[in-house]
Amino acid sequence: MISEERLAELAEILREDYGRDLSPAEVAEIGRRLVGFFELLAEFDRRDQAAVEGAGESGDEGGETEKEAAVSVGPRSFSGP
Repeated sequence: MISEERLAELAEILREDYGRDLSPAEVAEIGRRLVGFFELLAEFDRRDQAAVEGAGESGDEGGETEKEAAVSVGPRSFSGP
């Protein structure tokens, strides 16, 4: 959950930087989406770190190529280019 103080800061940023005066519900939705985005980035980083640590322990170069790797996120999956 995002604190009211942080939501007020976000509303101010959106108003000052983008000229958008949004409702509290809209600001809360944007805040939830931002938090979700950064949680996703953190998960990618954790998986990357685990893969690097695992590759170092086993002596191989990491196994899958980018094209072969797919990251499952909730109900969706994302594949490399």
